[in-house]
Amino acid sequence: MKAKPVSANNLTRQIIALITAKGGFATRVNSQGQWDPVRKVMRKGTTVKGMTDIVGVLKGRALFIEVKVGKDKLRPEQERVAEQVIKAGGVWAVARSLDDVLGHPAIVF
Repeated sequence: MKAKPVSANNLTRQIIALITAKGGFATRVNSQGQWDPVRKVMRKGTTVKGMTDIVGVLKGRALFIEVKVGKDKLRPEQERVAEQVIKAGGVWAVARSLDDVLGHPAIVF
């Protein structure tokens, strides 16, 4: 019997819980637009295109984590954000599992 894959939402929650448990701060970034029920239209999101799913701080280091599950791939906008974060001195990571975060060389718990 095959194990059920972890959803992006569950993996995101697990990563945030891990960082928080280790004394850091992390939050999910909602980059999607929102439905305006009064005007009955979708309002565009206000984040940078390609922004990561999780932003956090751990031991003074800024963390930007993109969550991918299954066959999800990075978009060009996400690759540009990765380059900008790294150039600015932050830690950028793609996580397909909790082990990707635990084993990332720049994320020190």
